[in-house]
Amino acid sequence: MTALVSYDDALELLLRDIHPLTSEIVTLEQGVDRILATDIVAPRAQPPVAMSAMDGYAVRRTDLGNGPWRLTVIAEVPAGGHFDSVLGAGEAVRLFTGAPVPTGADLVIIQENVEREGDVIRGSGGADGSAHIRLAGVDFNKGATLLSRGRRLSAVDLALVAAANEPTLTVQSKPRVAIFASGDELVEPGASLTPDTIVNSGSYGVAGLVTAWGGTPVLEPILPDDQQTVEKRLSDRLADCDVLVTIGGASVGDYDVIKPAARALGADLQFEKVAVKPGKPCWHARTRDGALFIGLPGNPASALVCAHLFLRPLVARLIGQIDEALSWQEAIVGENIPPNGPRESFLRGRSAWTPNGLRVVADRRQDSSLLTPFAAANILIRRPPYAAEAVQGDVSSVLPLESHVGGPRTPSV
Repeated sequence: MTALVSYDDALELLLRDIHPLTSEIVTLEQGVDRILATDIVAPRAQPPVAMSAMDGYAVRRTDLGNGPWRLTVIAEVPAGGHFDSVLGAGEAVRLFTGAPVPTGADLVIIQENVEREGDVIRGSGGADGSAHIRLAGVDFNKGATLLSRGRRLSAVDLALVAAANEPTLTVQSKPRVAIFASGDELVEPGASLTPDTIVNSGSYGVAGLVTAWGGTPVLEPILPDDQQTVEKRLSDRLADCDVLVTIGGASVGDYDVIKPAARALGADLQFEKVAVKPGKPCWHARTRDGALFIGLPGNPASALVCAHLFLRPLVARLIGQIDEALSWQEAIVGENIPPNGPRESFLRGRSAWTPNGLRVVADRRQDSSLLTPFAAANILIRRPPYAAEAVQGDVSSVLPLESHVGGPRTPSV
């Protein structure tokens, strides 16, 4: 195992032999943002028969000629009703929107265009314009693939599945992600503070990201700087969680006991340092029976950057959405960016679309402990090791942070 690995090599090690989880069946109301595990194939046509698109009268075009015309209304059919006979010459059937069109009719005249007296309707014009009929299968036919496996389901998708008369969905199971902040110096939000305490913020940010990415976060109490206690707490989650994420406690100090605890539980380290900034202390280990550990740095902004770089792809692989997680793009640098050092850097920044393409500006505050710049960011700007100064107009590789900001947005830059 190499002590210090590149981001690309670390990602390859992390995703090696990782496959989507099993599937589960959920109701339609539970389906939004879930990932389809099977294709949705229509068991019926929609609509199943020709239906009226307007309130009006079903007639035969041949009965209208060039007008004037006179027809006898022989029945009235509401939505959900039916007319069992064949429409004959000189006849009309009163229809309401959504009612099935009688056999023999090929036109619905809207009610505003007729005069009615008793059971007789009259008009002066011939047939022109729309027939006002929704043909059988105009939305979809039986056997059509409505949605493909791997799709992230939207609200409209759920309506489409419901229209196909399917009450349930087979979706990828959500990975359960246990999240442990570590350190005796940490306290939970709302606690009484002293000058030597730090409020645990990273856990809540990572948990929110896990939810946005399609996983189920399991927030754990803060881990103390005691290896025996850490081993017990981690061991308790090995059986019911797919990924164990630790925040902090992963450097080389006397109080950094997380990696030794993972080793004691039978985990083999795949990498323990990554040549990235921020995030050098990131590490990954796995047990022989498939338990996965990801160690994130303790500084909150650094932890969130590394969650995007490592945890998001892992969650995405577990739900079959890896391409979505690694959607690196090219963007135009809007303001000069200083030369980079020996580690690959991922800068928090802002982006906006311009007539010339996506334009990005790096925040001038890149300290790994600062959250206010990250809260304003919607993109990570990737800078190679020893990269020269990026000047305005250069092209840079970027990773959008839609889930980080609660949905796509394009702030001004």
